[in-house]
Amino acid sequence: MPTASLSPIVTPARSVFVHRGFELRLRAAEDAFAFEIGHHDLMLHASDAGYRTPHAAERAGRRFVDDALGAFDVASARLAA
Repeated sequence: MPTASLSPIVTPARSVFVHRGFELRLRAAEDAFAFEIGHHDLMLHASDAGYRTPHAAERAGRRFVDDALGAFDVASARLAA
C-alpha cells in the first residue's frame, strides 16, 4: 500500500516517538498500520501497512532501528580492526 494513502496517527501523549535519536511516526490505513523512520527532516524508511495495531507498528519500527544500528556497529568494528 503506498504511504501517500496513509494518514498520521495523532495521540494526545505522543504523535512522534524518538528511539535512539531517530523519529518514528505511525500511519494508519483502513485496517492496518505502518511506520516511518526519519532523522533531521529526512525520511529514511517507510514500511508497508501490514501491522494490525499501532503498538505492533511501533515495536517493528524500534526493532528496525536497532537492527540497522547493530549492522552499522558490526561493519564499523571490522573496518577499525
